[in-house]
Amino acid sequence: MLRGVNKVLTAVGVESPKVQTLGGAPNVHPLGESYFSVTPFRYGDYIAKFSVVPVSDDLTSLTGQEINASKDEDAIRHTVRSDMAEAKGRWEFRVQLCRDLEEQPVEDPTVEWDEDISPYVTVATLEASPQDSWDPGKVQAVDEEMRFSIWTGLAAHQPLGNINRARNEPYKHSSDFRAAFNRCPIHEPN
Repeated sequence: MLRGVNKVLTAVGVESPKVQTLGGAPNVHPLGESYFSVTPFRYGDYIAKFSVVPVSDDLTSLTGQEINASKDEDAIRHTVRSDMAEAKGRWEFRVQLCRDLEEQPVEDPTVEWDEDISPYVTVATLEASPQDSWDPGKVQAVDEEMRFSIWTGLAAHQPLGNINRARNEPYKHSSDFRAAFNRCPIHEPN
């Protein structure tokens, strides 16, 4: 319903971040979108925010493409699986360094770090060949038997700020609950 409301508002020139936040944002293709950490992390001796941006033609052609999920509750998964069977994926991993703690606070993730002060810099490229992104064996091993948390990384990439600290215990609790419910111990990636 909120997606419909958002479309009507957009058609008459009104943008409502509140409606989008509550679920009114369109179902855009996740492979074509850029992702950003809102919260900061340690980056060795520095503080940074991160971004992953699609750069291959197979992915950038999907940017902004809406996926109709009205008749298929798993439409996004089915679309990604179909597209990844043929797509050559390449993303840039980018870092935005904190240069001024007053202008770029660690404890307040609502403050956007100005890219004119500190632009994102590409530090790595991630590549994925065409593949079955929903192989049942991999889904079981990864989605059901592994735990991923921002708190299981290297100390050099430690999460910073109150929001990240608040995420630590719920992540552990969720993982422990899933392990007990599934009767399968959680395996950490190595």
